[in-house]
Amino acid sequence: MRGEIAYKFERQKRLLFLRRVFLAIIVFAVSTAAVFYGAGRLFRLSNIEIAGNERVNTDDLRSQIKQTLSQNSIPLWPEENIIFFNSESLAEALKKQFAAIDAVDISRDIWRKSLTVEVKERNTWAVWCQHACFYVDGGGILFEPAPQFLGDLILKIIDERSDNFSLGDRIMDLKTLSGVQKFAEQIKKNSGLSVKNIRILPETELWLDTDGDFKIVLDPETDFDRAYENLAIFLKSAAEEKINEIDYIDLRFQDKTFYRSLPVF
Repeated sequence: MRGEIAYKFERQKRLLFLRRVFLAIIVFAVSTAAVFYGAGRLFRLSNIEIAGNERVNTDDLRSQIKQTLSQNSIPLWPEENIIFFNSESLAEALKKQFAAIDAVDISRDIWRKSLTVEVKERNTWAVWCQHACFYVDGGGILFEPAPQFLGDLILKIIDERSDNFSLGDRIMDLKTLSGVQKFAEQIKKNSGLSVKNIRILPETELWLDTDGDFKIVLDPETDFDRAYENLAIFLKSAAEEKINEIDYIDLRFQDKTFYRSLPVF
């Protein structure tokens, strides 16, 4: 009898101890959650400063920033917190959403609960037209719809290929693009010729329309430095009357320069 009473007493002590431990765990968990939630509220983002944008609307940028931050939120913390977010991921999200953005620099002030977003937008190199027209930057990226227009105020690229392009796409590989740009700069600087328009044919031939009233034929396989040298030699050796009668000069071949004269009526 005495042993049974002692057993029941020990059992009650164990149950009481377990209840106290369980209660302590609950109190600790609730307290921790409250502190964590309070800290989250304390560091909630209160101000977003945006600078450097002209093409991209500020409200659209701010809305995209908030949306991106909300996708990376931590449970019990506000969606827009100043601590737990990856600035590189946010920058990439903005560049992906807005093709006109070339680079993004993000800084944060935890104590002011402020986020500063400095935007660098793309610079226009040309207007590219296929079914529609877009501004294109020096890296060949289509970044904003453009109106169709006439005139030579800006380089115009007419693309006759069947490929479909959209905002954010690159119209040609960087090697070819760099070669064309360098070639155009060289003939402008040393020969006084400006490229007014570029036609990209389905076979990827590049026809450069110059203000010298003749065209220049290139392609992605062209050695652009050698092409410039061949052009310079040709222009220097040809008589002015002959140059005035030229329809196009084909510079796709390293060791030969072909040309065609305008038809005589």
